[in-house]
Amino acid sequence: MTKTSKYLFYLLAAILLSRLISMFLVPLTDTTEARYAEMARIMAQTGDYITPYIDYNIPFWGKPPLSFWAQALFIDCFGTHEFVPRFPSWLAELATLALIFKLLLTIANRHTALWGSLIYASTLLAYALMGAVLTDPFLNLALTLCFVAFIMVLKEQGAYWGYLFFVGLSIGLLAKGPLVLVITGGTIGLWLLFSTKRWRVFGMYPWVRGVTLMLVLSLPWYIMAELKTPGFLNYFILGEHFYRFVDPGWAGDLYGSAHKRALGTIWLHFLAASLPWGLIALAFMFKHLSTSKPLHLVREAFAKEDHSFYLIWALFPMLFFTFSGNVLWTYVLPALAALAILLALYLGQDEQPLTARYPKTFIATTLFIPLLATGAVLYLYKNDYRLPTEKYLVEHYRTLSEGKKPLYCLGEKKFSARYYTHGTAKEITQEQLNTLLTQQQEGFYLSVPNATLTHIHQLDRIKAEDLYQNKRFTLIEVMPKKTK
Repeated sequence: MTKTSKYLFYLLAAILLSRLISMFLVPLTDTTEARYAEMARIMAQTGDYITPYIDYNIPFWGKPPLSFWAQALFIDCFGTHEFVPRFPSWLAELATLALIFKLLLTIANRHTALWGSLIYASTLLAYALMGAVLTDPFLNLALTLCFVAFIMVLKEQGAYWGYLFFVGLSIGLLAKGPLVLVITGGTIGLWLLFSTKRWRVFGMYPWVRGVTLMLVLSLPWYIMAELKTPGFLNYFILGEHFYRFVDPGWAGDLYGSAHKRALGTIWLHFLAASLPWGLIALAFMFKHLSTSKPLHLVREAFAKEDHSFYLIWALFPMLFFTFSGNVLWTYVLPALAALAILLALYLGQDEQPLTARYPKTFIATTLFIPLLATGAVLYLYKNDYRLPTEKYLVEHYRTLSEGKKPLYCLGEKKFSARYYTHGTAKEITQEQLNTLLTQQQEGFYLSVPNATLTHIHQLDRIKAEDLYQNKRFTLIEVMPKKTK
């Protein structure tokens, strides 16, 4: 390894380490991350690894269980600190980086491979999701494995890559569902359209054994899930994979609300998610457009089999979701690996790469998102009341109650409150609170929305002093009922 390669490796390690630190410092926040962490905690607590549950006895049909399996296993082994359920996503993204590195090392050189890894790790979305309790890092790993295996098969790098392609499909089916088949098939299918010579790739795959392997790894869970909670397949296949995308504002979502957006919003999501490298790629593209005819550039881009595949890989998620009004910025994550590969190949194409000619500029670009994110993490760590989390409210409750009095949440019980109380916090309505104040003798603690705090203080038995307050809720104590 050259001196430059060592420095690039250390830089990549520093970026990965910085994300580990932020995973440790920042509590789980509502809604999505705390919700998925609570589902994993319930899975670990109950030992039910077939059906994820959004609450006790309420099955969650929105996602397959792979990410929940990983998070639940870590919680079962290492406890419920917020770092624990986040770590599997970090490992999944680390594996994605390894695949990017392996591909670029095979088709280019170590210097280009390191820069491809650095570009991916320092994009806004990849860095953010590297330590988030979400399903997307696992889908991204699956798709990256499929596409890297596809290129490796094309370049005859070993028969085992053909089997790894189907392993990638299995991971995707258990991480996100049939969407992995749509994105993989759509990307490869579009690539095949540009030349009939490319169809030879079909003869390079172990189709019978590969499909059998995919079904053996993924199909049993789908069968068990439907048998355990009938109706799952109908909701998951039709609802989550059809109605969600063709019906903006889809009202059938059992676990939230659809995200209605203008058609084409996915491209804006891509620009934001790919910062800062997406803008740099656009700058290079416009530079070439100013000196060459657009048609010539298109022909040049699709002249090489593998380069055209990377381009389609990078564009397909946005093309696919362009006409969907229900999109999130996480949907573009699979495109970022391809963007990193393309940009690394472009920067390293000359005998003296651009990264070697302008090292300070590119290193500063690489550090932009990690440094910005680390600064934001340190600020939020010092100003934790600004975070949408009930971790610190629960900590105050535990210190004061010493486990002797229950905690009730007036109105909605947030997922972070569920997670940090290990499911013991109880949700009550105003009517139920009035009944408790009238009939229950023992005292208890109450989490109250700040908007209703003035009204609550006027009720009998409420201690005047607020015990803790964040931007959403206030912790108060309800005194024991006086006996006559």
